[in-house]
Amino acid sequence: ARDPRLADLVRREQDADKRITALNAVLINVRTQTGEGGQKAKVLTQQIEQLRQARAVILDEIEAKFPAYTELTRPRPKTLDAIKAALQPDEALLAFYLGSKKAFVWSVTGKGNSGFTVIPMDTQAINSNVQAVRRSLEPRGLKLGDLPEFDIKSANRLYQALLTPVRSSWENTKHLIIVPHGSLGHLPFGLLHTTRKVPKSHRKLPF
Repeated sequence: ARDPRLADLVRREQDADKRITALNAVLINVRTQTGEGGQKAKVLTQQIEQLRQARAVILDEIEAKFPAYTELTRPRPKTLDAIKAALQPDEALLAFYLGSKKAFVWSVTGKGNSGFTVIPMDTQAINSNVQAVRRSLEPRGLKLGDLPEFDIKSANRLYQALLTPVRSSWENTKHLIIVPHGSLGHLPFGLLHTTRKVPKSHRKLPF
């Protein structure tokens, strides 16, 4: 059954959030028209800060009294131990992060050691290879013969860069759980190739 205490707290928190958003819009408009905005901008800033503090108090109360709701609406980052406990012995989780220049991968398994390493390929090169793989999956016409040749080389480069550095942690597992970032969210990891050799089944059909 719906708890009226929770409903009231959520309504008050949402009302405060809407008022903060509205006042921020007014503040931006005032500053746009008058530079710093003078006294009016100062009053608006104080009102916004008061609302933020009041909203924070409400959120703390919701978290203290209704932790399940908080976990559902504002889940906190999981600890390494919590992730390991959620994984089965035959599962491994690989989490990626693409920085402006360097990329990183974290490996966590349900059974065994966890790992972290810098990916031996810069972010720009990763993005380029992902785009190359994606292009080879896009039909160019309506006929079977119009299918592009799959880019084995780019798929292998990504395999070597993304999965090989932490292979020792996942090679004995049956299931990989991928947490992508950036362009990797558009990459079908199941199509990455362990070698650059083109299998007969992937060669372009002669029609």
